Amino acid sequence: MIPTIESPCRVDYRPVGAQQFCEWTGRVNHLSATGCSIQTTHQPDAEMRLELRIYLPGAAWPMRVTQAEIIWSHWDEFTVEFLDLSVTERDHLQRYLIDAATPVAA
Repeated sequence: MIPTIESPCRVDYRPVGAQQFCEWTGRVNHLSATGCSIQTTHQPDAEMRLELRIYLPGAAWPMRVTQAEIIWSHWDEFTVEFLDLSVTERDHLQRYLIDAATPVAA
């Protein structure tokens, strides 16, 4: 079972198919294999589909989610469900979640 974990890390997001440059930055609060919650000062429109770049701790490159749907939004936080994530990115995310949830032996 892949967990949902607290994983504070940077996320950049923008509307899918935007005709002009617009991009915002936030912080991922909780992360799972199927989505994440994002805290930000910019609240995107609820019907907007987003492209995300998530900067997982220890990763050389950001993880790219080509399409995510906003499923919940309130004040300075919203939650997205990942709709389009490559197999490579999905495997990377699952490995990260398992490693982050595994207790370290002392």
